[in-house]
Amino acid sequence: MQLLLLLAASLLTLLLLAFFCVIRLQFEGKAIGEPNGFWAAAGGVSLLGFTVAFSGSSKSELRSELHLGRRRLKLPKRKAKAEKPATPKPETLKPAAPLTDRVDQALDGLRGVRRAIALGSTDVDVSYGFSDIVLTGQISGALYALSGALPPQIRVKQTPRWDGVERFELSAAGSLLFSLFGVLRELGWYMLSRRRAVRRNRPEPPARAHDGQVQHLRDRQ
Repeated sequence: MQLLLLLAASLLTLLLLAFFCVIRLQFEGKAIGEPNGFWAAAGGVSLLGFTVAFSGSSKSELRSELHLGRRRLKLPKRKAKAEKPATPKPETLKPAAPLTDRVDQALDGLRGVRRAIALGSTDVDVSYGFSDIVLTGQISGALYALSGALPPQIRVKQTPRWDGVERFELSAAGSLLFSLFGVLRELGWYMLSRRRAVRRNRPEPPARAHDGQVQHLRDRQ
C-alpha cells in the first residue's frame, strides 16, 4: 500500500512539474529551390522525447514519421474516402460569420497564446543567387538591414552567390519555450472574453406584457 501511495505521489509530482515548468520545443528544417521548378524540404520537431520528422519535394509526396527516442512509431495509414454524391444542404436562417471575422477571431486567440511562448536561440542560414546580379545585391542589402532589426536571439547568416546561377537554400534551427499552464491560461482568458462579448452583443428579447395588462386589453376589445 505504501508503495502504491509513493508511486501515485511521484506521478502527481511529475505531472505538476510538466504542467508548470518551462518546456522546450526544438525545431529544425531545410529547404532548397531551383529555377526549373524543383524544390525539396525536410525538417523535424522534437518535444519531450517525441520527434516528428517530415520530408517532401516537387517529385514526391510529403512523408512524416514519429519517433520516441530512437524508436520509430508506426502511424495509422489514412484510408481513401469514397466519393459520395453531393447532397443539397438545408438553408439555415442564421448566416455564417464572414471569413474575415473568423480569421480575426483566430488571430486574437493566437495573439493571446503568443504571450505565453518565447522564442529561444534560433539560427537561420540563407544562401541564394540569381542570374541578375543587381537583384542579388538588393536582396543582400535588405537581409542585412532586416537582421539588424530582429531580436538578439535570432541570428541570420546569409551567403549571396555572385556566379549568376539561380539557386535558393534555407535552413533554420531553434527552439520555443512555453509552459502548459501559460498556454491554457491564455486560451481560457480568450474563450471567456469571447463569451462575454457574445453576451453583450446579443439582442434583448422583447418585453412581455404582464397578465394584468393582457386582461385589460381583452376587456377593451
